[in-house]
Amino acid sequence: MMCARVTGILPPADQAAWEKEFEEFKLYPEWIMKRQVLLLLLFVFSFSLDVFFEYVVSNRKRRTEEWKNREKKKKEIRDKEKKRQNL
Repeated sequence: MMCARVTGILPPADQAAWEKEFEEFKLYPEWIMKRQVLLLLLFVFSFSLDVFFEYVVSNRKRRTEEWKNREKKKKEIRDKEKKRQNL
C-alpha cells in the first residue's frame, strides 16, 4: 500500500508537509478504489512505522556484519595464542 519512495527518506517535518504527502497518497489505487476516510493521524503512524522498520532492518544488517568481523578477529587472536603456547 505504501509507496516505495518511503524507503530512505526522513518523514515530513511539519503539518503542511504531512498534508502534502497525504494528498499524494490519495492518488494511489488503494485509496481511489476503497474511497475510505483515512485519518491523517493513521497515515502518519503508518509512514513512521515504515521508516522505523527500514531503519531497524538496515541497522541489523550492519550490526550482523560487525559481529561477524569481531568474531573473525577473536578467532585469529585465539589461533595466534595457541601457536605461541605450542612453541
